[in-house]
Amino acid sequence: MKQTLFLVSLLIGLSANAVDYNISANINDMDGEKFYMTDYFRDNAVIDSATVADGRLHFSGSYGRGAFVRVECGSTFSNCVLEEAPVVLDFDSHYPMSGGEINTKLQKHEKERKAQYLFLDSCAKALREKYPDPEQFQTEYKKFYDSAFGNEKAHSIAMTKENAGNGFGECLLMENRWYIEPEEWPAFFASLPTYLTELPVAQKFNRQKASALATSTGHKFVDLEARNPDGSPAKLSDYLGKGKYVLVDFWASWCGPCRQEARETLKPLYERYKDDDRFTILGVATWDKDANTLETIEKEGYLWPQLIGAGMEPMEKYGFDGIPMIMLFGPDGTILARDIRGGAIYTAVARALTGR
Repeated sequence: MKQTLFLVSLLIGLSANAVDYNISANINDMDGEKFYMTDYFRDNAVIDSATVADGRLHFSGSYGRGAFVRVECGSTFSNCVLEEAPVVLDFDSHYPMSGGEINTKLQKHEKERKAQYLFLDSCAKALREKYPDPEQFQTEYKKFYDSAFGNEKAHSIAMTKENAGNGFGECLLMENRWYIEPEEWPAFFASLPTYLTELPVAQKFNRQKASALATSTGHKFVDLEARNPDGSPAKLSDYLGKGKYVLVDFWASWCGPCRQEARETLKPLYERYKDDDRFTILGVATWDKDANTLETIEKEGYLWPQLIGAGMEPMEKYGFDGIPMIMLFGPDGTILARDIRGGAIYTAVARALTGR
């Protein structure tokens, strides 16, 4: 009897928060193709599906909350928030063309974010031309960013909290969680509504932050298993804690920024320090296929040691979900710096080796 009452109360709670959605889009040259609507915060669980007919796609139904969702067929996709007002999707911009109050917020936010990215990209290109030295570029870019967007972190966190009770808040949490330092995360996470923190992906973010805190600067490395390029078993501990400074590059062959960082920073760094017995670079292929990893190592001419086939273990144990993730470890395996890029890598290595 108690179990029955619990189920009834749960269903009542869900129905009280349920959203009747009506989502449509005009789409050319895809008649007969099936699109799926998935819930980002429930590990992309499928909510609904619909087939394009006469250039028109339409979803309607009811769902337990106003979730942040993705509508996709292959590489064609758009995001929106489930709400009572009709929503029209735009598959070119990947956000709603029109909708109610919440989707209007999402649309405005995505337009502003795209404009900001374009502005930052153009400024970065101009600064790279003016300051070709990687270290100097990094210093000047940080000055520019802090001047132009110094309040971005506080604004983003505040906006996430403000919208934490709706699907736009879910979108913001996905985007802005990395603004929040691991030591700041527990208090921030506790401030969010229970419905949100109990969702599977929010729980995943919480575990990532705990792992990131456990592997922050000053902590010892966490070991993980992989393979040497010849296929033999290997561990991170084969290199770390052995008396050398080790710059570990978690990367993948499919990751453009990884390969760019290797070309622009790691290869010159290797040439600078290849004869210094106190230091080495170590590549760790993450979330990649062995054949693709090995092909890229040869094609790009990576001469430093490599571990392959680490899978998702580095992301889980070190609490990150974006690569490249580059970390500097001391001779005893202590983490000296993490998530460093460009000129910051040169600076961290030089300080470690000179003691200044």
